[in-house]
Amino acid sequence: MYNLMIILYIITVATCAAIAFRMMRFAKKGSGPLAWKDDEESIRKELNRMKANFVANVTHELRTPLVAIQKSLALLSSEVTGQTSVTQKQFLVLAERNLKRLSMLIDDLLELSELEMGKIELKREPISLESLINEAIEGLDTWAETKAITIDKRIQKGMPGINADHERLLHVMNNLIGNAVKFTSEEGNIAIEANYKKDSGEIRVNVANTGMGISREELGKVFDKFYQEGERMGGDPSGMGLGLAIAKRIIELHGGKLSVKSREGRGTNFIFVLPINNGG
Repeated sequence: MYNLMIILYIITVATCAAIAFRMMRFAKKGSGPLAWKDDEESIRKELNRMKANFVANVTHELRTPLVAIQKSLALLSSEVTGQTSVTQKQFLVLAERNLKRLSMLIDDLLELSELEMGKIELKREPISLESLINEAIEGLDTWAETKAITIDKRIQKGMPGINADHERLLHVMNNLIGNAVKFTSEEGNIAIEANYKKDSGEIRVNVANTGMGISREELGKVFDKFYQEGERMGGDPSGMGLGLAIAKRIIELHGGKLSVKSREGRGTNFIFVLPINNGG
């Protein structure tokens, strides 16, 4: 199913590209090179708009059958339709787990398309970054413990709060810490640092891990849509490769910047900076 969604996305891009090519062929060229450049820019924007609209429509349509499947599985699990055997219950648990994963992937695809179309409005509120980091760690602690990974946290004392969208910033932290847990080997270490740079008026957060690291060739691709680090490492990618693309756009929407530093065999650092006075 994941591959099917990626294929649908590729078909969308190819279709939009074909339309754009036809538009370029018939665009007016008589107004000079500057006008032609403007035509190309307009076509590029229209192409991105069409692509994002199509993806948004497809993901919305996928939600309806997913809800029906979810309700059917819930009925079977509750044994309203009859008693289930131990083996059947095991299959139901497996189906529910994968349905949840698929639902999360569709949510990611929809959110990314809305971010690209500029449809996301941040629900800003004063938040404590330390509380946000603690919330993200609590949600991933059990997973880290199963791999005997230690999570060290170093938060600057007296750090000011920030005006931001709590849920979306939590999404970013969950993604960065979750990736760190995923790609850090057993008995490894994750270090989370947060401090305030008074001279620039920015908060800086660094999520570092002792995992395998990323090669120089791959480093420039990590924020690309559908880039999957798990494939490069020969493991299960367990996703569509949208998490970091979404995280980057959320940080940029807050007026900040997300970057990565890594050396193969020496771990990876994801760093984001956010301005304290970033709008209301």
